[in-house]
Amino acid sequence: MIDELPGPTRRLLIELYDWVRGESESQNTIASDFTFTRRQVRESLHWSTSPLRIHLERLCQHEYVISHGRSQGMVRYILLYDGAGREGQPSLLGLVDAASLVEPESNL
Repeated sequence: MIDELPGPTRRLLIELYDWVRGESESQNTIASDFTFTRRQVRESLHWSTSPLRIHLERLCQHEYVISHGRSQGMVRYILLYDGAGREGQPSLLGLVDAASLVEPESNL
């Protein structure tokens, strides 16, 4: 749940989610394929270098964001967060909603 995150870290997560969605839509890609650097986030969201580094690292520790490797000496990231829990509702990242499951068809 994103409620477990400190306020500034949660704010970065929500801002990142909105930004990644917008960027991926403008590039006709899905959000899970969109990679970004800290520099891109800093310039787009207007965060200072040190707070961004600290809170992005927290998001990586909680697995809302993952490091995707290096490109031209810069670490690239992917946002795993799907937007759930923004309004305080409980959510667990990566789990399937049980209500969306269907019984498999029997081939007897």
